[in-house]
Amino acid sequence: MFDFPFEEPNVITATYVWLLYIIILLSNLKFIKNPSILPSPERRKFFIILIGFALITFCTQGDFFTLMRVVRKFIFSKHAFNYTEDIYVRIGEFVGRNYFIFRLVVWGGSYLLFCITAKNLKTNIYQAVIILYLTHGLVFGYGRVTSAMAIYFTGLSFICCTLERYSIIKFVIGISLIILCLQFHTSAYILVGLTVLAIIPLNKYSIIAIIIILPLLVFQLKGLFEDIVFSQIDNERLIHKVTTYNEIGDRALGIAELMLNTIEYLSFYLPYVLITLRAFKNKNYFRIPYSLLSFYKVSLGLVFSSIVFMLFGSGYSVFIYRVLFMTMIPLAILTSKFYSLKILNKKEFKWCVLPGIIFMIFRLSYGIYCEQIS
Repeated sequence: MFDFPFEEPNVITATYVWLLYIIILLSNLKFIKNPSILPSPERRKFFIILIGFALITFCTQGDFFTLMRVVRKFIFSKHAFNYTEDIYVRIGEFVGRNYFIFRLVVWGGSYLLFCITAKNLKTNIYQAVIILYLTHGLVFGYGRVTSAMAIYFTGLSFICCTLERYSIIKFVIGISLIILCLQFHTSAYILVGLTVLAIIPLNKYSIIAIIIILPLLVFQLKGLFEDIVFSQIDNERLIHKVTTYNEIGDRALGIAELMLNTIEYLSFYLPYVLITLRAFKNKNYFRIPYSLLSFYKVSLGLVFSSIVFMLFGSGYSVFIYRVLFMTMIPLAILTSKFYSLKILNKKEFKWCVLPGIIFMIFRLSYGIYCEQIS
């Protein structure tokens, strides 16, 4: 059975990811320039499949090689350096140490769920996957948290659809998926906690109120957050994770890393600012389907949560990007759908996707450089 013929990152793996990205980008430039013009159905299906393959084989950094060692060597002790959630242990055992099949199940399954989410919210799947891959493909293919996010947002899409048109089957599926996502990554508890936002009324006054109140709550929330986490004395793994995240957040970054991080953050914050401003201009939110509006409110809650962690200080930088990265799935769907609803115009659409494309090109190019000098 085919498996990846390497165990460590190198120039070849970094070049492969960069080259495939450039090919997909250049092949879809017409879409970026004019999203209204779609290619033929056959061409769309081809790129949907190709992008799925690209995400499954995204062998550049992050958990790709860590999980490769876990799957191939079966170091599953809870005190091992690379211990992971039990669900991944079970999948690793099921696929018989074959890391390609492991990626096919975990990341291929996550990609399929993303397509189902787009379909549930009546979004053009081709548009959504192109936006996701070209702007935040690196994040999607980065770590195992992707599967938790994909499962959660698929469940949320089913719940949001029931808010528009009630269906007991969709409601049960949605609730089941939201509960299931907790098995795939600890950070999914943040997603589940924000689900309530889907049913809370949203208007420009409530957004203004949040912006005003947010700074006043920061220090109270910080103390509460630390008390909750460190009071879980029976969960040593959780405490270890939080402590490690703080240590990572305190490490110094070079100029290149700081510039790339700034562009990456911009690729999330700028689109959400544009989408929010346009949604409330001339009361455009009345034109947004209720299911999509509910979906948007949860993703907006994640953006605000990342801002809260940002106000906590530099020691929480890992929490900032972890929470912010959770918005990549709804961001791709919202950008596509808001453009099709004519809430975003062509120029605004480009501003939503260009920062992500610029980041991807520079980050993947920088990855080749790092492998060469190492």
